[in-house]
Parts: sequence; structure tokens; C-alpha cells
Amino acid sequence: MQVTIENNGKKICWVYKGTKICKQYNNTLMGYECLPDGSGIVILEPYQEAGSNNAVIFNADGSERWRLPYTEESGKGVFFDRVGMTQGKLKVIAIIDNRDVGFTVDWNNCCYLNIAAAR
Repeated sequence: MQVTIENNGKKICWVYKGTKICKQYNNTLMGYECLPDGSGIVILEPYQEAGSNNAVIFNADGSERWRLPYTEESGKGVFFDRVGMTQGKLKVIAIIDNRDVGFTVDWNNCCYLNIAAAR
């Protein structure tokens, strides 16, 4: 999946089956990561618009697959602020109680494999 960032970081686009798919915001995106299997993309939407649940997995066709939640184990977060692949695993970092908490995400089954303090 090839992604383009437009409008000074406020718009993200990709092509799916010949159709350009775009997500546009009033504020700058906080980050994104393409899923390694090509099935979709994780976007960290601007927290000013999405609130604390600003991490969302979109399918390649642009439909929403899963908006990442906070859990009883993690506690309620301020927002998700980083995303990336580490050793083949999708990691999303949130700020919770003035600390970084890492979520290892199973994007196929829409669940967490692990939640732990991040350094």
C-alpha cells in the first residue's frame, strides 16, 4: 500500500482497486502505519478531533475495522501518540497517567496481544 500525505499532514490517501481512498482532518495526523499484509492501515487521528480514542485501523477500502479501545488493564488514556512495526509486531503507544503504555495489536482479530509499560 502506497500512502501519500497531503494538505500539510491533514489528509492521508492511498489507492485500493483503482480508487483513491482519503481520510481528511482539520488538524495534523499524529501518525500512521500500513499493515504488513496490505489489508489496511492504522491511523492516529488528531486527538483534537477524535479525542482519546484516536487510533483506528481502516481496511484498505477505507471502511473502519477497529477503533482501538483502552482496557481496564491499561486505564483510560489521554491519546495514542505513536505507532510502528517492531520485530514484525504492530505496536501502538498511548499516554496514560503521565506514562507511556505500549499495546501490541493483533490487527486480524481486533484485539491486544499484550499491554505493558513502554520505555
